[in-house]
Amino acid sequence: MRGLQFGLLGLLLVAGSAQAQTTSGTYIKESVAAAVGQAQHASEYSGYGAATNSFCLLGGWIKKGKELQYSMPLEAGKGYLFVGAGDRDVGDLDIVVNDGTNEVKDVETDNTPWVHVKAEGACTATISLQNYHGTDQGDFCCLIILARHGGRRRSPPDRARRR
Repeated sequence: MRGLQFGLLGLLLVAGSAQAQTTSGTYIKESVAAAVGQAQHASEYSGYGAATNSFCLLGGWIKKGKELQYSMPLEAGKGYLFVGAGDRDVGDLDIVVNDGTNEVKDVETDNTPWVHVKAEGACTATISLQNYHGTDQGDFCCLIILARHGGRRRSPPDRARRR
């Protein structure tokens, strides 16, 4: 997970430095650092690592009350952990994963949501990152997608997970 941490931080630091405003880069760094911290916490659950069948890190500016969506294939029987984070102005960021039949969502009021999903069958899921309490100018929010690649069969604690 350490390699994932430095790789993701490096990627976003480059993206942040490309921003015209130093403040924008600061917000990006905050969001990514928080998401990487959450992903490191997930590393306690052996077998999870960066998703390999899709993007493993997504980010963007989301205005208060708006969302960003991403669709990706889920493999039958595979566990996925979606970890998000918003910058300092985000009071409530949520993740919703919908496969067309089932929906799993974060319901905590915080800016570091996560949800665990175990795909019952191969499908395409839509992942929504929703900024409920942020600013009208837009806040930087990011999503890290982890997949179970093997190892011990210890799942993340129940917070929001499909049965």
